[in-house]
Parts: sequence; C-alpha cells; structure tokens
Amino acid sequence: MPKSRVGLFVTFILVSVLLAGATSALAKKRTLKTSSLIYNNLRVDYYGWHRFLDLVQERSGGQFNFKRLDKAIIGNNVQMHEAVIRGTVDIAKGWAPIMTNHSVAARALLLPFLLNLPEDMLWLIESPQARELLDVIGKQAGVHVLTSGIYEERHWFNNKRPIRNLADAKGLRIRTLESKAEQEWVALTGARPGPSSFPELYNMLKTGVFDGYDGNFTVHDSMKYYEVTKYVTIMGYHNIGPMILINQKVWDGFTPAEKKLFQDAAHQAMVENYAQGRRMVTRAREVALKHGNQIIEELEDRDKWIEAVQPYIVKVRKMSPDVDKYVKAVEEYHKKYPRWPIEVNAPVPKAKY
Repeated sequence: MPKSRVGLFVTFILVSVLLAGATSALAKKRTLKTSSLIYNNLRVDYYGWHRFLDLVQERSGGQFNFKRLDKAIIGNNVQMHEAVIRGTVDIAKGWAPIMTNHSVAARALLLPFLLNLPEDMLWLIESPQARELLDVIGKQAGVHVLTSGIYEERHWFNNKRPIRNLADAKGLRIRTLESKAEQEWVALTGARPGPSSFPELYNMLKTGVFDGYDGNFTVHDSMKYYEVTKYVTIMGYHNIGPMILINQKVWDGFTPAEKKLFQDAAHQAMVENYAQGRRMVTRAREVALKHGNQIIEELEDRDKWIEAVQPYIVKVRKMSPDVDKYVKAVEEYHKKYPRWPIEVNAPVPKAKY
C-alpha cells in the first residue's frame, strides 16, 4: 500500500477513535446522589427542589439522573451539610443556619428584620450582590452554592401565650435550628433559645421541653405542630436562607455547558416556586386557624425588636466585610424599591442593577 494511503488510513482510524470517545463521553449517563430533609409535599420548597432536578434530567436528555436520598436517610441537617461538603452526596438542599458552622458570611442571610419578606426572596435569586455573597459562602465552606432558594418567612409559634410585644417573649423556651448564630440573636429578645431537629420537635413541644419554636406555616402544617401549639406571631424576620449546594469536586468536573444547564434549571425552578409557594403559605395559614391556632398579625412594638437585635447585627457586620457589603447592598436596594408586588400572579420583577 502506498505511504500516502497508509497515512490517510491511520489518520482515519485515529479520528474515528477520537470521535467515538467524544460521543461516548457525551452519551455517558451520570447518576448523582441528592439529599434534602423535605418530608412531604406540603412544604413550600418541595416543588422547587424536585422541579430543579426534573428540569436537569429532562434538558440533559437523561444524561443526568438522580438518586434522591430524602426523609433523613442521610442523617440530620448538620450531617447532610457535612455529607455534601465531603462528597458523600453530590447535591443537597442547604440552609444558612447550618452553613454558619462552615462560613462566617452565611450569617448575612440570617440577620433578623433586614429583608422585606416575602418578596425579597426574589432579590436574593436575581441580584448580583446576593450572588457575590453566595460565592463567598461557598468558598469558605468548600462547596459550590448553585443558587439561593425559595422558602418562607419565619415567625414564632408557641403554646404558652400570645406574643404581641417584646415583653411577652421574655423567658419563653424557643427552639431554633442547630445554629449558634440563630440562638445568639434570639437570646437578645429575652427568650431562651435551644436547638433541635424537626422530627424530634413535636414531642419536645408536647412534653414542655420547648414552649415554642421559630418556624413557618407550611412546616407547621406538614409536621402537625398545630396540635401542640396555640399561638402564632407574624414576624417575618428572615427566610432561613435556603440554597442548593453541589459538592465542589462534582461542580468542578462539569463542563461549561453542564454548569449552565444546572444554573438555568435552578433559576427557573426557584422563580416558578415563588408564586406556587405563596399559595401554599395561604393554605397552611388556613389549616392553622382551622385547628384552633390564634394568629397575631403584627407586633405592637416591632421597632423595639429591631433595636434589641442590633448588637448582634453590628457584631456580625464587623466580623466579615462580605456581610457588611451585603447589608449595604440590601439597604441601597430598599431605597430604590421599598416593596415589590407580592400578588402571586404578578410578573416577577428583575433586579435593576
């Protein structure tokens, strides 16, 4: 065979092998392990979490599939966060209170009474300032934060007395998530905070270990806490900083196209989740009322609550320039947009800067 033909033949073989390898790589299916502690579909974040995973699976043509380890299979909240950081799971539903164990900057998402909830949850998804903060949180914790999430504004639920003012909170044993950051500011209100996970909270409220808890209506409904509490005080101090976490090694292994796929799917799922979530909150409020819970719609002295927690806010801002920068961005944003429309069918506003 002439040398020229041999060269062409060899080249053909090499190109064929390379193309076959590339095709195989593109067609290779991956199953990623995911984890959340979303116990049922009554919670606000149920839709957004599963919609995100479904969109990735659909848009990748089945290239990405998910083994969904939910309902505490992976452990409690703290263990789940450690699992995604270590790589025991690939993707997890994260929360700012637990992330504060790994990142000082995560405290920014828990600063009480800073945001105008619920509509500011959209700002956390859309704004470059919030995105910058999430990148810092991820770097400090050693995990990729894909997006902020949609959840629900937090209130206090208790079985002792209506909380109408700051004096009413004094001495109440209030459960918080397993976070020193949360316990620190709650203590400034005169209440006595303590940690617990959701599954064990029902019996703790029933037996008097706790007088109440910081939480939200859809969890109140889904876990039937309305059976062991009587009073709900609307506060809306933060939305507990939900986020989607991806193990850093897994994220770094994605191609640019795959990263965009995950980012776009997460963004769409969270925006869809907002309007749907507001309807779920309305329904859960009605369930609480139906079971005899009394809802105190507004604090009589909200300014006093804000004043009481200022030492904590000042302390956290001094701890981290990233937190301080974020707070300034929120304050500047509120000067331009004091309130966003919250009607569930209204168009979703975009950040303007």
